[in-house]
Amino acid sequence: ADDVHRLLSYATAQVARLARAQAARGSHYTLIGESTAGPDVCSPAMYRRYAFPYEQRLIADLRATGVEAGIHMCGNATRIVPDMVRTGALYFELDSKIDRTAVRQATNDRVTIFGTVDPGHLLPHGTAAQVADAARHDIWLLGRQGRYVLSPGCTLPFDTPLENVSALVTVAREDGRYDA
Repeated sequence: ADDVHRLLSYATAQVARLARAQAARGSHYTLIGESTAGPDVCSPAMYRRYAFPYEQRLIADLRATGVEAGIHMCGNATRIVPDMVRTGALYFELDSKIDRTAVRQATNDRVTIFGTVDPGHLLPHGTAAQVADAARHDIWLLGRQGRYVLSPGCTLPFDTPLENVSALVTVAREDGRYDA
């Protein structure tokens, strides 16, 4: 376990260096990619022991220097979202596998959520109408109180049809605005 913590300390220091370099070039925030820390890869107990303390410390250290950070989590992160909230992250970029209602309740409108539209199946293989329906559904579940940015839950495959990306953008423009 000591070797793992030494490695995580080193990796955290490198992420902090990258984030500060981004800020020095004008970035207002950064994203911590935690694809291997999610419950699809390791248990919530492992997340709490190995990822959480480093995320929490990193976010606090960055915030102290004026840099905000978000966390990208692949897979169904629902079980660890309450812990993720305690990291102090400004936003989460989450996968389509999450339980949207549980995540919205856990974040209690304190954390902005990005993502949630399925990039692995729906966006590359669905129809534009299916993409639009899923996007509207996510806006309805996650965006009624604000603090939601409609986007794919992760990187889009290279062969994602342009009409599906266009459907996502159209729904964001038409249904994703928050009036005063």
